[in-house]
Amino acid sequence: MSIESIKAARKAPRQHGAMEYSDCPVDLDVVRKYRLHRLRLEMERADVAGLLL
Repeated sequence: MSIESIKAARKAPRQHGAMEYSDCPVDLDVVRKYRLHRLRLEMERADVAGLLL
C-alpha cells in the first residue's frame, strides 16, 4: 500500500456520540477564544509569563 492511497482514504472529521449528525448548539470557536482570553487576563493579573497545563 502506497502513501498516496492512505492519503486518499482520509475522511472529513465529524462529531461522534450523542451529537452525531446534529448541529452544535454553540459556536465552539467563539467559546475557545473566550476561554483563552480569560486565561490570558488571569495570567496578566497574576503576573505570570506561562503556565503548564
